[in-house]
Amino acid sequence: MKVIDDRSKNHEEAAEWYKVQKLSIPNNLMVKETMHFDLNQTHCMGKWGEWGMKNSDLEEWNNDYINRARVKPKVAICKMLYTKLYNPPELTEDEMKKIFNRRPGTRNPSIITEQQWEEIKKLIKIK
Repeated sequence: MKVIDDRSKNHEEAAEWYKVQKLSIPNNLMVKETMHFDLNQTHCMGKWGEWGMKNSDLEEWNNDYINRARVKPKVAICKMLYTKLYNPPELTEDEMKKIFNRRPGTRNPSIITEQQWEEIKKLIKIK
């Protein structure tokens, strides 16, 4: 994804941006127009971290997200650059070493340079 607008102060302002652009509002915006996901479609079911473990039902889970949106309201509006996830292109270890001079971590990735991003886009054929 590529950030195309990071000036939204909150979820409501971001939802308004999507409306003006005549785009559907993403479900991860906590506004009245969006519906929550079923609990089994969240990372709560995988007990990801302490935050997910304390929520036992959908209402509690959704309320936590609403509270998080109040505490950290800023939204970065992004454009999807690549969505073909069924058979994604391979980025080999050799290619990663050529771009980064090492094999980068993937669990907590570091910030990459514009040049590194351009090289990756060429390899996986993103314009």
